[in-house]
Amino acid sequence: MSIQQQVARQVAATPPGKIIVSRDFPAWKSAPNGLSKALSRLVASGELARFAKGQFYRPKTGMFGQQQPTDSEKLRPLLFENGKRTGYITSFNLYSRFGLTTQLPMTVTIARNGSRQNKNLGNFSVKIIPSKAPITEDNIPYLEILDVVRTISQIPDTSVATTIVRLRSLIQNNNNIKIENLINTAIAYYPPATRFILAKIIASFSSQLEERLRKSLNPGSRFRIT
Repeated sequence: MSIQQQVARQVAATPPGKIIVSRDFPAWKSAPNGLSKALSRLVASGELARFAKGQFYRPKTGMFGQQQPTDSEKLRPLLFENGKRTGYITSFNLYSRFGLTTQLPMTVTIARNGSRQNKNLGNFSVKIIPSKAPITEDNIPYLEILDVVRTISQIPDTSVATTIVRLRSLIQNNNNIKIENLINTAIAYYPPATRFILAKIIASFSSQLEERLRKSLNPGSRFRIT
């Protein structure tokens, strides 16, 4: 089977509107030039539409013409690579998901293993920032909580005290959160101020782990939370 046939078959098996990334094709490593030509032919024939560099989708025509991929689909290639989780949404969208603010800016912030980037995805933009720790599917819930703790004074529409109460409830009521893992991640990857605030959050239900956090701090350090 030729590269053109292989690519055409894979494209035909992909649901309309789902973004296909060049690296998802087997020929990406073995025959990159052949893959590029095959994809270009499919774009020229209208079977594929180009969304961004190295990203394509099968067009879907609706009442108002050709529809682009959904916002969540546009974000997927930035959050996954070869089926492996490589990023997570943080900042304002995360604050909103945690019920801490109602403000949603037109820029989505993604933490990833890698360098800073800015991308325009049409009706919204994306800011990519380096994650504080290597990302795995299992540790994202811990990184999300610690990101909120680290930026606690920057969250609009709420106070630090209210956020602490909310985070305390989220940690206690989420069966997928193991407090010891949260503490270990904080000590390994997050700055002292984050660990100090986290100690205040967990003080009411885990004095032993609170002490572990406090021992990880310089005794002479002073932190101001506003």
